[in-house]
Amino acid sequence: MPASAQTPTNAAIYSDQAISCLIAVPDTAHTFVLQSPGVMSFLETALVARWTESGRSVYRTDSVLVHPLPALTYDIEEANVSYARARRKRFARSVSLGLRFSWVTRTGQMLRSEHCTRTSDDFILRSEVTTVESPSYSQTVATLPPASWTRRYLEPLALGAATVLTVFLFFNLRSSSAPSGG
Repeated sequence: MPASAQTPTNAAIYSDQAISCLIAVPDTAHTFVLQSPGVMSFLETALVARWTESGRSVYRTDSVLVHPLPALTYDIEEANVSYARARRKRFARSVSLGLRFSWVTRTGQMLRSEHCTRTSDDFILRSEVTTVESPSYSQTVATLPPASWTRRYLEPLALGAATVLTVFLFFNLRSSSAPSGG
């Protein structure tokens, strides 16, 4: 199995972090409304899927409801991905998600209002960067660190010197092995 198939995407890491923050909030409610900010919609999809697996009914705010239900509202305060050079072909990846959420009863009474921050750090190959990012969600894309000074300066200098030396030796040896004719 290729390494990229095992490396979680930045969106998957964000989803796991959101689930970790919010999965236990509606601990006693089996039916409730989820109000999300609309950005990073994959978070809402992952949360609804997890709650549905556990036998809960989750409605979106755009659903038409006859009876009021408890509501879980969350906002994204921070969503950040960063890469740092670890080794020649590896990056240290850090994915951080900060959520502010509130849990309100069907009568409008605030039961809980908190902030939750999660950070995940791991290492990925340089070649995996394009497979872990989702360009349609800017929060999953980060700028790559600049190449090291060895890669930017020393390698081209060594390559140039090797080329000059090869050409010099080729013509020098060719000239000395040529028969002297007169």
